[in-house]
Amino acid sequence: MTIAFSIKPRDASFGPAVGNGELLYTSPSALAKFDPEVEGGCPTRWWLRYVQGEKEPQTVDQTDGVEGHSQLEFYARTGDDVLGPIARAGKHLVHPPSSDALVEVPLKILTADGLKVVGFVDRINLSGRYVNPDGGLVAEPLTPEVIDYKFTKDLKYAKQGAELLTTQMTAYAEEIRLGNPDVAGIRLSHVYFQKRKRGALKSTVVFSSGQIESNWRIRGDAIVRQMRGVVGLPFEEVPKQLSSCSTFGGCPFRRTCFKSPIAQFRAMKGIDMGLLEKLRNQQGNGASTPPPGQGAAPPAASPPPLQTPPAGAVGIANCEPG
Repeated sequence: MTIAFSIKPRDASFGPAVGNGELLYTSPSALAKFDPEVEGGCPTRWWLRYVQGEKEPQTVDQTDGVEGHSQLEFYARTGDDVLGPIARAGKHLVHPPSSDALVEVPLKILTADGLKVVGFVDRINLSGRYVNPDGGLVAEPLTPEVIDYKFTKDLKYAKQGAELLTTQMTAYAEEIRLGNPDVAGIRLSHVYFQKRKRGALKSTVVFSSGQIESNWRIRGDAIVRQMRGVVGLPFEEVPKQLSSCSTFGGCPFRRTCFKSPIAQFRAMKGIDMGLLEKLRNQQGNGASTPPPGQGAAPPAASPPPLQTPPAGAVGIANCEPG
């Protein structure tokens, strides 16, 4: 099996994704950033990043991931072991290096609802063999493999089984399917590298070409239609996915969405705003929440009426500073 790919630098600029109020293109990462059904996905976060043009600061974890990906790319192309301690812990799960390794492969023909989709695949394996979760090399002819490297704090977050059919992985697999319509199935693989406590894990599943095509048409097309529905909205009207405010250490735009410190705190903690307001009102009215099974607390006694001080006496009208 041969698939022709032209390799270009990962940092290649595609220009603005939005122009004159219209989507010009999208990417698997942008789709995931928008999708409210994906952990961390939020239409407002996508709007601020791609419509408003606000940059997201790179976290320490992301910096580690970029460095790890660069090491793995160099190793795949040259065979030179430049892996750091994090990536080396999973070296046995990395497909063997090759001078013609397909790494950082650009998407060329993928679309969603007619919109061009751009991006890069960490690695595409067309060797007819794959590395199983135990590190063994297994023959599997005529089954391409899409490999995505993940750097994580804890392997407990690793996706398994059907969870691997994410929007991102489906996009990569659909690119292969479109170029190879006779392929019966495509293997999707995540290789996880644990950062704090060195370790690694590979999750891998074969999905049929029909499953991949159907999932992409359902998810990819639907998300792009939703994007088009909000791209021209003012900030205040863009939907917010509040459950994503605290995901992955917190959304970098939460201070933009929630101006006051207490609102930011609520969003980060996932506090029920309506319940909090009720509790605050009860406290402000001097009321307390009754224990289960008991009625409401009796109303507080009215304070005695203010007395007018006799002539010549000193009256205190306000004890608070003016």
